Amino acid sequence: MAVDPLLALALRNQVGATRMGFTVTTKVGNAVVRNRIRRRLRELYRQRRASLPGGVDVVIVARASAPDADFQRLTRAFDQVASRLRSLFP
Repeated sequence: MAVDPLLALALRNQVGATRMGFTVTTKVGNAVVRNRIRRRLRELYRQRRASLPGGVDVVIVARASAPDADFQRLTRAFDQVASRLRSLFP
């Protein structure tokens, strides 16, 4: 069974803009692996920023299965997170 590589925590903010943070712990891998995952997540956020709801603070946590996930799997996981955010914060 494949475990989803991302976990998202979200809370409405008073700023009115969507802010995103990424957390990749040492359990995920060494610095090279953690930075690669962080770069990929930042790129996904940059490409999909307009489709995210406004006024939400989001923290994306990369799980231990994230290094094994290819870019397409991370993309699907990020899109699932974005879809869930749109339904929770219309």
